[in-house]
Amino acid sequence: MAVTDYFGREIDYLRFSVTDRCNFRCLYCNPLGGAGKLTHADILTYEEAERLLGHFSSLGIVKLRLTGGEPLVRKGLTDFIARINARGLFREISLTTNGLLLEDYAEKIFSAGIRRINISLDSIRPERFSQITGGGDLGRVLRGMNKAKAAGLGIKMNTVIMKGLNDDEIIDIINFGHENSISVRFIEYMPFLMNEDYRKKFMSMAEILERVGESIRRMPDDDGKKEVARYFLAGQNGMVGVIPSISHPFCDKCNRIRLLSSGRLRLCLYDDYEINLKQLLNNSGDDNKIAAVIREFIVNKPYSFNPGAGGYGGKRRMSEIGG
Repeated sequence: MAVTDYFGREIDYLRFSVTDRCNFRCLYCNPLGGAGKLTHADILTYEEAERLLGHFSSLGIVKLRLTGGEPLVRKGLTDFIARINARGLFREISLTTNGLLLEDYAEKIFSAGIRRINISLDSIRPERFSQITGGGDLGRVLRGMNKAKAAGLGIKMNTVIMKGLNDDEIIDIINFGHENSISVRFIEYMPFLMNEDYRKKFMSMAEILERVGESIRRMPDDDGKKEVARYFLAGQNGMVGVIPSISHPFCDKCNRIRLLSSGRLRLCLYDDYEINLKQLLNNSGDDNKIAAVIREFIVNKPYSFNPGAGGYGGKRRMSEIGG
């Protein structure tokens, strides 16, 4: 039975950032550049992570998503996934990646138990893709996507839309998804380490849909799913999703919490309130106490947090939190 917070939401979804390191330097995710700062001693060992994941499973978490940074840069990840999958702790284990290493890892992560992945892809134009990602190779990512499809992985493609940078690709990206049988979701640019650059680049769901044109129409919501994206039919090119985190927050149905690679548990993407579970593991051998502390923390999940108000930027980059 999932833990229910004070607002009646059942918290059954954990996003675990296995590393803060990444092989891209995307403008919105790690805007100040530089590699992840955590040392090997700072991050959860796989043994510590497995222990914590056992607690989360016992508290009713049924869905686990592995994120980063870029999760595939962490050594031993596929073996870790296989061990977690073999224990049957979660109903579903999925993964978010920038796709650069998929060409080498697609078959391995499928064999380890992953069946669905999200790929972050913010441009299908090679030069622009390189600009946004700090030198990324679009061709390699596309080859990785093909390898993932061939391996049997279900793929969703996430695109952060930034006004004046890639908003002229909205139709092209919808067509790309349709032609490649990939579900496309556009994401509103979010204000991490917010400054005037954010204000200039932000594009709302309404503005995104306006670019799609008259043929757009809303798909009915499936009340049985805690889906954060809103889906629309885009003419002859099938379904497209928009995740309107800023213009239409979905706090009322938020069922997720986030475990950072440092072992800190975070209840809300935008709220810096955290608890250090790595420290708790090191200071206590009492599993009942650890589970009780985690439960109490989850129960106190805040109802909402307005990321667009008051110049909020937070103290962490998206690459540290894992989205």
